[in-house]
Amino acid sequence: MKRLFAALLAIVFILPAFSVLAENSSDTALDIGTDLQSQAVKGTYFDYKEELKFSAADGETELISNGTVKLNSEEKASFEFAVDSDSRYIIEIEYNASQSKDKPEFALKIDGDFCFEEMATLELPQIWVDGGEIRADSVGNQSAPDQALWDGFTKQYISDSTGIALDPYEFDLTEGNHTLEIEVLSGSLEIKQITLTAPLEAPDYATYKKSYKAESYKGEQIVIEAENAVYKTDKTLIPKSDNSDPSLSPSSATKTLLNTIGFNSWNSPSEEISWKVNVPQSGYYKLGFKFKQSEAVNTTSYRKF
Repeated sequence: MKRLFAALLAIVFILPAFSVLAENSSDTALDIGTDLQSQAVKGTYFDYKEELKFSAADGETELISNGTVKLNSEEKASFEFAVDSDSRYIIEIEYNASQSKDKPEFALKIDGDFCFEEMATLELPQIWVDGGEIRADSVGNQSAPDQALWDGFTKQYISDSTGIALDPYEFDLTEGNHTLEIEVLSGSLEIKQITLTAPLEAPDYATYKKSYKAESYKGEQIVIEAENAVYKTDKTLIPKSDNSDPSLSPSSATKTLLNTIGFNSWNSPSEEISWKVNVPQSGYYKLGFKFKQSEAVNTTSYRKF
């Protein structure tokens, strides 16, 4: 496993990592119970993945037709669905965890079974935002705002929260009827939609560039201050101050100004930070980063976009 190390980003131009929706929906009555049946757990995901044999699915299957499903600790819900051919899928869940005290943990079964042992304990991140404006004392020294849970729906693929498996979990499903069951082990969860879709396949850069006919942007540089992040998956991912480099923005020789985010609080697998950016025109843009990585000596810090 490649270990992730802390990184300090100062100026960042990045696309948002979350697809978010603001609306809430009404409850939907489904098969909700409180008993967790004894289940023989199979091998690891990597053992299971070696046995996958179906090709990627063609199309999507949605499991919730309307409303939402609210689950508290030790409650479960079952969803029946059908696939029209033997295919391989990944699972995307649209949810709101703002009412949960901690990150919700849950177990997931397909047709009454854990396909692999990691399905017995899965985790979904909560989304955090700045709960107010940047604070300042009487002489202008700044401190980070309080962090608040974002009350909205976000989408996340069922995946390995430890970061060992980098891509979403993949599942082989045979043609016909199936059942997916979710049981919350701790915390609470409001589910708006569960979608089965084809595994993600990103083209190489040369193929990607050939598929789009666009001009390169030639305007002024667009600067996104990293401390102005919109969404974070941990409340410790707050704006910070670094006065060691006068080229940072903003900077002051006499005051504490917030001008970075990350460093030793951004060092765990699956932690994400999202920014919003408005671009003046469609086209190709280059991304540049101003950062400092001083924690990991003679090694590399990895991030995924």
